[in-house]
Amino acid sequence: DFVTFARLRFNGDDSVVATLKLNGERKRRYAAHIFEAEIFYKTVLANSDILNGLLKYNIKKEDIEAGYELLKEFKETQTTISTTKEDSKEMTKTVNDKIDSLYSFYNEYKTVAKIAFKKHPELLNLILIEFL
Repeated sequence: DFVTFARLRFNGDDSVVATLKLNGERKRRYAAHIFEAEIFYKTVLANSDILNGLLKYNIKKEDIEAGYELLKEFKETQTTISTTKEDSKEMTKTVNDKIDSLYSFYNEYKTVAKIAFKKHPELLNLILIEFL
């Protein structure tokens, strides 16, 4: 965990701790945690002094870049999942609307058929059975 190593490395360097927002607890909510990680990676990559300081733990710029790429891929995957969920909800609503419409049509059909075949209930049963 790069944040843990950064906390160890820059313990006592208040300006770096503040710049990387290393003080305090990590956010627990998903979006806040991702946002913190993104700020961390961008800040480290933009600051050569911080990058050089992390070399003490053998953390190179390439490692930070790779971590940042993983974070971006993760965000893209989460966006895709979220979009898929929304599409699924929309499709379910469409299907439910169609079923409601069909059910409404069937009830109307059944009512009209009962009136039309009131004198011939045997035909009514035949029509309703074949309709289902």
